[in-house]
Amino acid sequence: MNAASPVIESKKVSRKVWAVVIAIVAVLAAAIAGLAYVVTAPGPPPRLVSVSYSPTDPTPSDIVTVEVVADGGSFADPLEIGLSYTSYFAGGESGGGGIGGYGVHRGSWQMGPFPNGTEVWLIASASTRAHGATISDEVTFQVGDVLRGGPSGLRFDQVSQTPTTVTTLDDVDITARVVSLSNVTRVQLLLFSFMRSGGGGGGGEPLFETDLDTYTGYIRPFGSPGGSGFERGTMFRYRLAAIDESGNTAVTATSTFTIT
Repeated sequence: MNAASPVIESKKVSRKVWAVVIAIVAVLAAAIAGLAYVVTAPGPPPRLVSVSYSPTDPTPSDIVTVEVVADGGSFADPLEIGLSYTSYFAGGESGGGGIGGYGVHRGSWQMGPFPNGTEVWLIASASTRAHGATISDEVTFQVGDVLRGGPSGLRFDQVSQTPTTVTTLDDVDITARVVSLSNVTRVQLLLFSFMRSGGGGGGGEPLFETDLDTYTGYIRPFGSPGGSGFERGTMFRYRLAAIDESGNTAVTATSTFTIT
């Protein structure tokens, strides 16, 4: 039997080498494509898993720790966890902050100590650039003794917002009628904002008596006058709080609007 010619053998070897090279290139291309997807994919939408605080029955000497757990996001679009809080009646402290980055799914904040008779309202958020922000249910706790439903009968009779549909450059007027058998000493607008792109803030502003038992406050566009206004998609949550000379307190239900 005649041996195969060197030329034929060389061609066979060449085809085998090219087959191996093509297979390696295909594997590398698939690996690069997979890595590119992992690096650039937005990941699942943000989800708040839990919001908790301790101690659960704080006293005026306690530092309160709030922990927020969330998931979602990706390497390319990491999760950002935020917390905003405000205190009222005896206290007036507001604050919060944000923490984020790939692999971050938990944030912890400390606040207080608060004076006796303080109520604290807090809301957590989790956001990514691709999916926007998810907002937690509101959490409220009291420090020490907060009188609610006392004999003075302090209450909000009526609360109105104008306009009800808010665009980027609108001034928002909040008007409330507050009645009590005792002199009303303070009425506050408590407000949180949450931008779709992440971030936000919160705090408290006084409402002023503009007529008998009628109080008015305002929510102004960012940077007004002459500024760029609210960011579209920004969500606002607010409530009103009042206290009278007897120490009785009242708080409205939470209202929400989104900038269109």
